[in-house]
Amino acid sequence: KPSWAFTHFGRMYAGGNTNRPDGVYVSVLNYHGDFINSGTLFFLVYPGEGERIVGGISWRNKAYIFKYPKGIYVLDDSSNDVADWGWRRISKYVGCVGPNAMLEADDEVYFVSPDGYIHALSAVQESGDVMSSAILPMELGTYIRENVNFSRLARVSSAYYAKKRKIVFGFSGPSSSVND
Repeated sequence: KPSWAFTHFGRMYAGGNTNRPDGVYVSVLNYHGDFINSGTLFFLVYPGEGERIVGGISWRNKAYIFKYPKGIYVLDDSSNDVADWGWRRISKYVGCVGPNAMLEADDEVYFVSPDGYIHALSAVQESGDVMSSAILPMELGTYIRENVNFSRLARVSSAYYAKKRKIVFGFSGPSSSVND
C-alpha cells in the first residue's frame, strides 16, 4: 500500500513501502492500477541516501522524487527504451518531510524540508546548500523555530488557491496536535 503516488506521462509512480523505503513502483503505461504485470517498472533510488522516499511530483515534463530527510532526484526518461531509464541526484543537501508538504503553484514546486523551511525546487542545486533554495529563510526562520511543533512536521499539509494565487502550508503549533 503506497503512502504517495503521482502520474507522469501515462504512468503512475508510487512508493512508501516500509520494506523498500528507496523503492519506486511504476505502473503499466496508461493503466495506473497495474503494478504487477508486464510493462511495470521498479527502481531503487540511491539506497543508503536519506531514510526513505516521501513523495514525488511531475513538473516541467520531468518526474521528481523527494527523500526524507535529504535527497531530491529526477528521472532520466529521455530514452525510448525503459531499460535505459534511471534517476539522477539533484540535491543531497535538502529533502522533504512528506507527500502533503509539496505542491505545484503556477510554474514552481514548493516543499517543506525537515528544518521547517519552505523551498523552491527551481532553486535547488547539487552544489548548493540548504539555504540556497529556502524562501525567505531569515524572515521565516525565527517564526518557524518558535511556532512549529517539529515532532509533527511530517504531517504538514499544503494547498494552492489559484484564483487568489495564494499558497498555504499548515503546520502544527508548538503544543498542538493538529495543523493550525
